[in-house]
Amino acid sequence: MKRFPALLPAALLLLALAACGEKTPESEPTTAPGPAAPGEYSYVIRPTYDSSPPGVGNPLFQFTRPFFQATSELANAANDVYGKMQSAYTAKMEEAKAGYGNEPGSKDYIYTELTERSYEKSGVVSFATKGEWFMGGVSNSWITGHTFDFNLGRELSIADLLEGDDITAALENAFYAWYAGEGEDPAQLADFERAGIAEQSGPDANFYLADDGVHVFYEPYTVPATQDGVDILFPWGDVMVKLPQ
Repeated sequence: MKRFPALLPAALLLLALAACGEKTPESEPTTAPGPAAPGEYSYVIRPTYDSSPPGVGNPLFQFTRPFFQATSELANAANDVYGKMQSAYTAKMEEAKAGYGNEPGSKDYIYTELTERSYEKSGVVSFATKGEWFMGGVSNSWITGHTFDFNLGRELSIADLLEGDDITAALENAFYAWYAGEGEDPAQLADFERAGIAEQSGPDANFYLADDGVHVFYEPYTVPATQDGVDILFPWGDVMVKLPQ
């Protein structure tokens, strides 16, 4: 297994980006005076890395994330979540550049993670980070979700959104129902595939909220021929779905 290289020191990274004509934010939000009231928060989504060569419709490398005004513990925790995602992206991007060595401007060389707000209501905000990886024949895409409740002061888990005594079993059953709907036989899945489905259906299930309900996202290649992952929807109004309080 390849190991990601160590990140460049901040000063060297900024110099390298400037030399390549790549953009970094001028500054991050500063701490506001005094804490926010329960349910109050402020953020902006912007790129931290943007390398878009001329003549290419999609950027070669781009990472966007929310920056929260640091007025509460949850705001700081959310910034930490996306700071770690940013560091992981930078490490993988540098590995991709070193390992593949494509010429600048090649549209066969794309790695992006772009965050967008997917849901926001009554102090609850959810983000979906959509990733794309294309290296001239090898490709996949994925979604990473995070949902923050500024009334409760914490990030929500799937148990906060779905009712039931055994949410893991409910998620597994929903996945198998989707798989059968694709004309496949769940009984033919290998043990390691079933184990992967069970693992991703547990308390740390990856999900995001949207106007149509709760989306639980399974990684690319959880089962064969799903390089773009699997997005299972639990609509608002479903007997299992709890509205955020």
